[in-house]
Amino acid sequence: WPADLYLEGSDQHRGWLQTSLLTACALGETAPYKNVLTHGFVVDETGRKMSKSQGNILKPETLAQEKGADILRLWVVSSDCEGDLRIGSELLRRVEDLYRRLRNTFRYLLGALGDFKQADRVAYAHMPELEKWVYHQLFVLGNTLRDSYEAIHFQPLIQQVHYFCANDLSAFYLDVRKDALYCDPLSSSLRRAAQTVMADVLDVLVRGLAPILAFTCEEVWQTMQEELGAVFPDLPPSVHQASFRSTEKDWQQETLAATYTEIRAIRQVITGGLERARAEKKIGSSLEAHPVVYMSQPLPHGLSPQALAVLSITSDLSLSSDAPPKAGFSLDEVPGVVVDIQKAQGYKCERCWKVMDEVLAGPDQGAPALCIRCTQVLQAIPRVVEG
Repeated sequence: WPADLYLEGSDQHRGWLQTSLLTACALGETAPYKNVLTHGFVVDETGRKMSKSQGNILKPETLAQEKGADILRLWVVSSDCEGDLRIGSELLRRVEDLYRRLRNTFRYLLGALGDFKQADRVAYAHMPELEKWVYHQLFVLGNTLRDSYEAIHFQPLIQQVHYFCANDLSAFYLDVRKDALYCDPLSSSLRRAAQTVMADVLDVLVRGLAPILAFTCEEVWQTMQEELGAVFPDLPPSVHQASFRSTEKDWQQETLAATYTEIRAIRQVITGGLERARAEKKIGSSLEAHPVVYMSQPLPHGLSPQALAVLSITSDLSLSSDAPPKAGFSLDEVPGVVVDIQKAQGYKCERCWKVMDEVLAGPDQGAPALCIRCTQVLQAIPRVVEG
């Protein structure tokens, strides 16, 4: 006493909630609850009331058995509970797509940390700017997590988590850093920095989503304990016994975030040009391309063309202040940027797939064509000689 939360339908504003409040105040001079959450009613996809006569009733226990309880819970928190909550096969399919995105993010992060240990962590002060940008996004997400739970308002939380996983991570950061993750030496500082970020992202997400994806996050937590004990030592037995991960104030970098908004806008034009070139069969992979970016202004924050090539996942990139060709690709929402996609010059490295002049086209017949980095990485791997 008093209850932390009264949960009821909107029809109880003048019913049980009011009666309970008046009675409690009369007897104890205090409200019987700390918070009240009232919600609309569940209707079908067309907004009709569910009834046996219309045959549009969906039973929660049946949905939980067919699709899993976490799917049902995710549908609840991704709905606007202030009005009536619509449910149906098409809406549940979208929720399943959202769930699959979140689950695949967990799987990727768990797999990327297989050779990582707590001792391999890179200090924040030594992080590259791209990693610091991810930390800023994680700082913003962490604040949204806490604020949403405290306000009992979950829809914005799910929207931001989805955007973070789909756009910030999958479509950008993880896509850019997969080269360092897969092709750099195991102990390279860039690779370890990326793994440090991924470990922190995983920790924040699994703790923050546990109240919603109760079973999925517990499964992730058990995997962290069993397979990643060197990364996450001394975890509580269950994720539901753990607190939210606090985000560091140093992670907040508003200026850097604004810079990367500009950079990603330029990258969006380059990506659009690559897609058009791929559709026209000019290139296959983006690593076969050498974009020429026409801009009258320098790149933001002193960014080099080589760094932009890494962010755009191309083998090389040039910057030009000349008049752009009429056939160049541009976007109305990113004025002043035009890109012309050309073929990268050189040979393709058979390991990292980058096209570079330094790659030798196998002077010895049967020898793989490798760039300098990949050659050095392979030479450092101990070989097992049979016999």
